[in-house]
Amino acid sequence: MEGRAALVVEDDAAVLDLVVTLLGQTGWHVDVASGGREGLERVRARRFDLVVSDMRMPEGGGEEFYRSAILEDPALQRRFIFITGDTVNRSAWHFLRDGQVPIIEKPFQPALFLDAVRRVTTSLTPST
Repeated sequence: MEGRAALVVEDDAAVLDLVVTLLGQTGWHVDVASGGREGLERVRARRFDLVVSDMRMPEGGGEEFYRSAILEDPALQRRFIFITGDTVNRSAWHFLRDGQVPIIEKPFQPALFLDAVRRVTTSLTPST
């Protein structure tokens, strides 16, 4: 994973800090955004090998951000992981299931998160 670029879109400071730390410790270069609009600005500005996003956040939710991001960069469709505490929201659950996007429920164990990162990125080449 050395040298790969990740975008983390998360408004919860504790979760953001944990995800950034885990990715940084495993060789990722990490950019952050606090909401969907800011995340989309980052996607427009550079290419990412991985996007980790919350579902519920300011400036557009995770589903809206995902749909906009993959329009900007279709390769991102297979490079997303969602972290959410909102698995009871029926609409969000259907979107996540139907889109076949990996989902990690908050709170999560670091090993579970890193395993999801490995599964998403194992077969991918960097988006440089």
